[in-house]
Amino acid sequence: MNRIGILICVFCVFGLLFGCSSKSAPNPTASPAPTLDAQTADTPQAAEGAQAADNPQAAEGAQAADNPQAAEGAQGTDTPQAAESAQAADNPQAAEGAQGTDTPQAAKGAQATDTPQAADTPTPNDEPYAVNYKTHPEIRAEITKKDTEWGHIERTSLVWHDNIDIFYEIPVFHEKSPAFAKINQFMQAQKADFFSEGQMESALDYETQRQAQYPDETDKYLNTFELDKLQITDDYISFTLSRAWFMGGTNSYGQTPFTFNPQTGDPITLTDLYKKSPKDIQTLVIQAVKNNSFEGKDMINWDDLAKVKDFSFYIADGIPHVVFQKYEIAPGAAGAFDIPLPKP
Repeated sequence: MNRIGILICVFCVFGLLFGCSSKSAPNPTASPAPTLDAQTADTPQAAEGAQAADNPQAAEGAQAADNPQAAEGAQGTDTPQAAESAQAADNPQAAEGAQGTDTPQAAKGAQATDTPQAADTPTPNDEPYAVNYKTHPEIRAEITKKDTEWGHIERTSLVWHDNIDIFYEIPVFHEKSPAFAKINQFMQAQKADFFSEGQMESALDYETQRQAQYPDETDKYLNTFELDKLQITDDYISFTLSRAWFMGGTNSYGQTPFTFNPQTGDPITLTDLYKKSPKDIQTLVIQAVKNNSFEGKDMINWDDLAKVKDFSFYIADGIPHVVFQKYEIAPGAAGAFDIPLPKP
């Protein structure tokens, strides 16, 4: 039994020694441990194959949206080049093609009236006395000014050739007050009305007929208004525009008077001046015509005189003068009349 026990112990010792040797010896042909495939996330090399999302190069293939270059191919809207194709309105050059009105060049074609070039290019037809300049480009308006102690005399002429004379003069006061500004505005409107009445068209007709029928005719075509008899006082501003008129046949002449209140700029009437009713003013004027001696008085039509309700007048040295135009109350041969009234 003792021998048997000793043998058993020896075999146990050798068994133990052999087992330990088997576990510690490396085996070059053995496969990698299973845990290597299961938990390789801690190594970049393994992660490249298993979870490429953590590697920019791998992400290029897997999730290109994280890479600008890849995104250009996948979602091109994030790059200017792609945006130009996809949303051209965000690009000025593209918008010019897509919505041309957003660019000055396109707007110039689409809405030319909004451009300074269009607004700053005056045309003769902007003027109230314009004529057909496309048909008659040789006709032009010309404004000249003559300085005075109270302002200047402004003459506006239509210029064509020496055989035609058309102009209209007005006073322009330099006094800086609302009243004088109102008078200036009133007279500018008078000038505009004159030139809007087809002055040049009438002159063109005259000249066409003259050249065709009376080529040797030397009389000028006239329609002129010249400033005259201007007086400025604390109580009134008064003047006339003396008219000369010839358009073939007989000539004509006359005066167009104006009288203003220098405090308000409003026109003054005879009822304002005399503090009388219109009926009393009519009686006053008729009596003045009867009392004064002047050429052509015997040709007056008293019935026509009795029909006049609104009298034109100017004031000279405090004396009102009523003006009757040629043909107004007598035949043309009698001419125009200038009748002084009693001093108010």
